[in-house]
Amino acid sequence: MGVRSKIGYDIQVGAENSLDSLLFQRAVEETVDTMDKESSFSDVLAASETLVVDKGGITTIRFIFVEGDGDINVFLGGAAATTAVVTAIGAGYPTGFVGGETLDLEIDSVAFRTTFLAADQTLADVINRINAAAAFAGLSGLVASDFGGQLRLTSTTTGTASIVQVVAQDTGGTPASGSIIAIAKASLVDGETFTLDDGVNPAVTFEFDDDASVAAGNIAVDISTDTSAIEVADRMVRVINQQTNLDLTGFNGGGTVALVTLINDTDGTQGNVTTWAESVTDAGFVVTQPLGGTSLNLLGVTVATVTGLDPTPNQSPMKLKQMGDTSNPSAVESLKSYLLVTAETTVVTLVNPSTTDAVRFRVLLLGDLVDPVLDC
Repeated sequence: MGVRSKIGYDIQVGAENSLDSLLFQRAVEETVDTMDKESSFSDVLAASETLVVDKGGITTIRFIFVEGDGDINVFLGGAAATTAVVTAIGAGYPTGFVGGETLDLEIDSVAFRTTFLAADQTLADVINRINAAAAFAGLSGLVASDFGGQLRLTSTTTGTASIVQVVAQDTGGTPASGSIIAIAKASLVDGETFTLDDGVNPAVTFEFDDDASVAAGNIAVDISTDTSAIEVADRMVRVINQQTNLDLTGFNGGGTVALVTLINDTDGTQGNVTTWAESVTDAGFVVTQPLGGTSLNLLGVTVATVTGLDPTPNQSPMKLKQMGDTSNPSAVESLKSYLLVTAETTVVTLVNPSTTDAVRFRVLLLGDLVDPVLDC
């Protein structure tokens, strides 16, 4: 028997004229007249899956019907799954971008870089640029928005799969810089080392080499054909600048001075490290730790990772029960159903307790609209 309410939702609960069907029909007829809105859909719950039911615009749910071809646990109330959000603090506009500033994000396991143009001066410009980069990377929906005049970054999903990570940014500031005073080859001993660190990647140890042999993991600085301090400095610069996993660039006046200046490739305080080291015996070989890195953080977001929370039902589940005319085994429906006319709730969570089998289900919710005007 199908029971059709005035909202046009057809539900089969058991054999025709069974007690279950008659009780259900009466409950529907007494309930739907007081409802503003209905939300219904069918889907499949995978093994062990948890699903917070989409309310479809309903603010308060007052009638729930769940039907499935297997066991389903129904939770009422509690906290729904949350979405990961990062909101900027203290950014001002216009941005002052000159072009080439970057913001590296990873949202819902999709990594992408936004490169800003000099024309990106307003918050709207910044939002549009980020959303375009996100769409190009394959994310659906808008991830950047305006929240009270500040940039907000939002995941496209919910629960623990919902992740917003600000990986890195170069949106204004100055790079850290340090230096090394090189010495002549005659003052160096084969196997002596110096270590550099850019503040992000693993530190790199360089070894002065005069016999074509260096310790495992070290980078050779072959000084076998060099003599003067300027030649040693020039050799150091060439080897340092060849390292793709070290975000430092060396200079020594185009090979004219023994002072090696090392500048971080990225603006920011991360380059202000105190981990540069050396094992050179001669006191003339001097390492100066990098300083001066600043981050203007023109967008007001800091490097961080935010993860959403899974739903947290606040009470024991109600389980589906077999429906149908149990006095007539041939009339018992294969479907299992659960009917509930309930007090007000705002969250309905379905859980498949099986660890091996999927369950097909159908849901009907009746309740009040978010905005009654929408019902006109």
